[in-house]
Amino acid sequence: MNMQDVRIIRSALIVVTLLLIANPFGLAQNAADGNAVSVPTLVRFSGVLKDAAGRPPTGTVGVTFALYKDQESGAPLWLETQNVQADNKGNYTVLLGSSKPEGLPVDLFSSNQARWLGVQISGQTDQPRVLLLSVPYALKAHDSETLGGKPASAFAAASSPNTKSNVNAPGTITGAGTKGHLPRFTGATTIGNSRVFQSVVGNVGIGTTAPATALDVEGTGGFRDSLTLFPNGSHPTLSIQGTAFAVSSTGLVTFVSGQTFPGTGTITGVSAGTDLTGGGNSGNITLNVDTTKVAQLNTSNNGTLSVTGNNSGTIFQATQNNSASGAAIAGVAGGTNGVGVQGSGFTGVFGFGLGANGTGIAGTGGGAGVLGTTAGTSSGAAGVSGQATASSGGATGVIGESASGIGVFGGSNATSGVTYGVQGINHNPTQFAAGVEGESFATKGITFGLVGSVSSPNGIGAVALADGESSIGLRLIGCCPIGVWGDTASNLGGAAGLVGTADDARAIYLENNSPSGVPTAFMQQDATGELALMAGGAGGFCTINTDGHLFCPNALSVLAPVDTGQRHVALYALESPQNWFEDFGSGQLTSGTSRIALDATFAEASNTGVQYHVFLTPRDECEGLYVSNATTSGFEVHELHHGQSNVAFDYRIVALRRGFEDMRLQDMSDQWKKMSVPMPRPASAQRLAAAAPIVPLKSNLASPVRLSAQR
Repeated sequence: MNMQDVRIIRSALIVVTLLLIANPFGLAQNAADGNAVSVPTLVRFSGVLKDAAGRPPTGTVGVTFALYKDQESGAPLWLETQNVQADNKGNYTVLLGSSKPEGLPVDLFSSNQARWLGVQISGQTDQPRVLLLSVPYALKAHDSETLGGKPASAFAAASSPNTKSNVNAPGTITGAGTKGHLPRFTGATTIGNSRVFQSVVGNVGIGTTAPATALDVEGTGGFRDSLTLFPNGSHPTLSIQGTAFAVSSTGLVTFVSGQTFPGTGTITGVSAGTDLTGGGNSGNITLNVDTTKVAQLNTSNNGTLSVTGNNSGTIFQATQNNSASGAAIAGVAGGTNGVGVQGSGFTGVFGFGLGANGTGIAGTGGGAGVLGTTAGTSSGAAGVSGQATASSGGATGVIGESASGIGVFGGSNATSGVTYGVQGINHNPTQFAAGVEGESFATKGITFGLVGSVSSPNGIGAVALADGESSIGLRLIGCCPIGVWGDTASNLGGAAGLVGTADDARAIYLENNSPSGVPTAFMQQDATGELALMAGGAGGFCTINTDGHLFCPNALSVLAPVDTGQRHVALYALESPQNWFEDFGSGQLTSGTSRIALDATFAEASNTGVQYHVFLTPRDECEGLYVSNATTSGFEVHELHHGQSNVAFDYRIVALRRGFEDMRLQDMSDQWKKMSVPMPRPASAQRLAAAAPIVPLKSNLASPVRLSAQR
């Protein structure tokens, strides 16, 4: 054996040894499929773990292993984190790559460059890097046993060109057919024409070679079960060609002229229904009123007078012109739950008073003064409609008073369109006027001056308009349920859609019980750059603009509890001419150096691509500290004069906020002018209490009746 053979054998033994080290589990053969398991890309590594004080950690700790190109600095080429259990001296052994499905990347060891391994205990600084020797580079050797990363058993040997196929050839099909016909087997291996034919345009015919429609059947047909037809748009579901007979897509039947039905004759007989008697089958039919069921005028009875009709005019109308205080219609019900006047329809009850002090509808009752209901579903339906057209005095469209119930109650069951429970309109141009006013004089219990309620998911409980509707208000109609909507189209200074005032209480109180975190209040200003919210008093105002920026002329502060909550002190925010973000942390030198990684979220929120500032504070004696190699992801800390200490230190980093890098001492003079303008006040404040009071209606009923509340 010569020296060359010795060297070959020695090289082979080294490769085998390296493979066994890199693959502590050995090579195994899968008995199920016969494929060899590839060499796991794992490397056994042993070391010693020590914390910053030089003590071995106890229990299981998280350790990050990273591969670098250089001994110091530089970004890691690969890293992983494993849970490591060291002994009482800090000794441990791990399989590098075991936390990754693909193990160690083989490409890292395919070049002739050195690889350094960095080890870092979670929360500690990096330990000095270790140079990897030749063992992990043997991982690349397993590629020589594969083709495209697959073993040889994954490929099939190519067959010889002369190899004959074992597939049995089918029997020979014979017969003849005509173009367009669907073939059918007339024998085991013979074919011929079927009765099904398909034309060039795709129409299919059964029994015909000239189909005129998508499916054209010539001859009789039958269905053993029900026949269901699916309409297509407005096309008839079923029709007979050449006749008017058709069944529409909605199921309506059109009959042909001269259609007959079982039986003979025409409809001439009329049978009387409820409350009517008589009948007949001739041209003149007599119907009699059953006076035991239908009320007669000026006659005492237990029936009900009901006048109905289908014409578009007025069914019943009463006019009173003789007395200034007379009534066109007066209804008095003496029963416990009686109703004086009740109306239903598009307009339930309509009354019009022509006198100077006339009242369209006046009702007094123990339950409800006036009750009007409507079954109309269009936007103009009204249970009770009242309008005051007087140009002076305290004219009122609808007045309702109740000693213990509801003064005016309006409800609408319309399911579409714009609906109103109660609507009040006043056309008085000069005097104090009210469309709807509600007052409650009760001195105890829960009382309401005015209540508006809706059941529609797009409804509004109460609407108050000043000088018309704004474009924003019109846009919000139908968006969502709204309890109270105040709106104004005026652009005068001080105009407001909604105002709350108080003498010694909260002017506006808002409370939210949302379990999903919906904000209690939401305010939006659609004009770009304008004020969205302003709050303050005589000492100054804070504002929020449409960009979401808060500005205050004095200071931003929080109240911190002290003395176990007995006192609260003010702590003020630090102000700066630029928009800075800052972060704090700690680190420790290892042989005079340390690498600090920035928090990823902090680095994303701030712009660390421009210069940022780092302030260092050592925790012990040293030569001093300085910062170098500051990047977008971190920076290095070194000891001055090439010091090699392991001193701990604290740091503070300050970086400009992303998107606000060039903003410095922004000029807010224009906004300050708007903040300084006080809300205008009228020359003489007019209170509702000083306005003309509503004159109560006087009942002409000898004994008021009570109507059970209906909602």
